[in-house]
Formats: sequence, C-alpha cells, structure tokens
Amino acid sequence: MSIFGPTITFHTSDPTDVVVISSVTWTQFAYLRNVIHDNAREEGTSTVDVVLPDDFRDWLSFVRDGAKRRWDVDFALSVREACTSLGLIRGTRLDGRLEHMLRGAAQQFASSLTAWDLSTCDFVQLVARNTTIRARCTALFLQHGDDPRCQVDFLLRTGDDDAGETS
Repeated sequence: MSIFGPTITFHTSDPTDVVVISSVTWTQFAYLRNVIHDNAREEGTSTVDVVLPDDFRDWLSFVRDGAKRRWDVDFALSVREACTSLGLIRGTRLDGRLEHMLRGAAQQFASSLTAWDLSTCDFVQLVARNTTIRARCTALFLQHGDDPRCQVDFLLRTGDDDAGETS
C-alpha cells in the first residue's frame, strides 16, 4: 500500500504512459470510489490497475494537471464527458478546475459566434447581444448535457425570439 492510501494505476495504449493516482484524486469520482471499494472487498488489495481507452487521454491529462489554462473547446468537452461518465463529485477540487476550464472554453466558442460590426447596428445593442450569447454559451457548457456546438440556433437567437419562450 502506498503512503497515500489505496492507489489506482492507469495504463493507456502507450506502454510508457502510466499514471498512478492516490486517494486525493480518485475520491473525487463516484465510479472510482466504487472500483476501489469493490476491489478491496473482493481481492483484499488496495491497488487497482486500470487500462483506459484512448477516449480518456484528455481526462488523464486533465487529472494529472497537464492541461493548465487549456481552454480548447474539443478538449474541454472531452474532459467534461469523461468526468460525467466517472461521476465527478460536485464541489471537489477537480470540479472547480473543470468548471473554470469549461467557462474559458465557452467564452472562446462564444467569441467565434459574435461579430463586432459597428457599422450595422447600435453599439449598445451589439454589446447586449454578445453578452447574451456568452451567457448562453457558458450555461450550455456547464450543463453536462448535449454538445453546445449543436445548439448554435439557440445561442444566436435574438431577444425578440425569446419573448414566446417559456422556462
């Protein structure tokens, strides 16, 4: 047993890519808690070896902190999906990091949808519209639901379109 308690060793398709995480990290995921609990009960050991599919490479990079300030939309949504699959527990350190990363990715995506053409409309309306798009983007990224990139029609809807909308 490690001095840090039970550990999980992750292996990928790359034999040199081996990551060991301690209870400081795996306790933040409901699924990994169950894996450790079941392994300890069935096999009496405190170390678990897991082979990760390539889909989880971004998640592994995020967990080992190799993704600092990486707000790439694809990366952020891949990590969000993996964290959702593994049952990331709300209010944990990694949940805070994930939320921060998703907010940055949402702002990056929103900026790709907005244009600052000051010759066609009132500046105040333009700022208000772009602010609405950014807020909608952020909300969709944080929902842990469908891919926000598939919701462009909703994101670009004007304030007049919202009048008939019910919550």
